[in-house]
Amino acid sequence: MSAYEMKLRRRLPADTIVIRHGDKIGLAFRLEKLLEGANRTAVKPEAFVGVLSSLAYILLTNRGTYIQVLGHDDNWDIAQTRANAVAGYLCLRGVDRRRVSAIGSMDEDRKNFIEILIKKA
Repeated sequence: MSAYEMKLRRRLPADTIVIRHGDKIGLAFRLEKLLEGANRTAVKPEAFVGVLSSLAYILLTNRGTYIQVLGHDDNWDIAQTRANAVAGYLCLRGVDRRRVSAIGSMDEDRKNFIEILIKKA
């Protein structure tokens, strides 16, 4: 396990799924932990001070990282809206928009999760 991966595991909640994908580190969060509202497309206020704020801090202190936020659902519009909500919050916390992409995915098996892929430049 790399030092960067260890840092992620220490700063994020214990129930965060952390998986290595080649040169990327993948994080998976259950939707109910981050999103609320109709179709779970709005960031929860408690996620601001929890998971997403921790993730924003990690990204701000490791400027050579790029991320993809993947929203999943069997409806592409909902999947994209979920990804945009999380990516938008990270940018509001100061993460450079050029380092963040939001992608909607019609993946039925993962529709209860938001995934974040982190790649160091």
